[in-house]
Amino acid sequence: MGPLWRRVFLVSLLLLGFLSGVVSDDIGGSYNWDHTISLSGSPYSVTDEIIVGEAATLTIEPGVRLLFPEGVGMTVWGRLIAIGTPEHRIVFDRKRNPPDDQANNVTRDHNIRLLGPTVFEGRVQVQRDGDFFTVD
Repeated sequence: MGPLWRRVFLVSLLLLGFLSGVVSDDIGGSYNWDHTISLSGSPYSVTDEIIVGEAATLTIEPGVRLLFPEGVGMTVWGRLIAIGTPEHRIVFDRKRNPPDDQANNVTRDHNIRLLGPTVFEGRVQVQRDGDFFTVD
């Protein structure tokens, strides 16, 4: 491959990487200005807490589906506009956990949980005899 083709190839890869970052079905974070969650990207996987700032309006279009993992939610300090229709309901649903992956040593145990406002401030708890106890 000649030098010109290498440059074209590298620029194409960079452009594709940039465009794939712009067009995404992941959503989350702080919205301090007006924002619309459009039907065209639905369903959305909520990756982080959605926080709507005091001066912001978050509009969710009819038919949008938001999938929230365990422990992730939405806090609205500003304004939320979410008006669906009978044909195009707005759905807030839980994101299903993927199955355990024994090959990569990933298991999900409902007897262990992280409790707290964030993963950095949380504390690990283990369930024993029906009650959860904090791990020191």
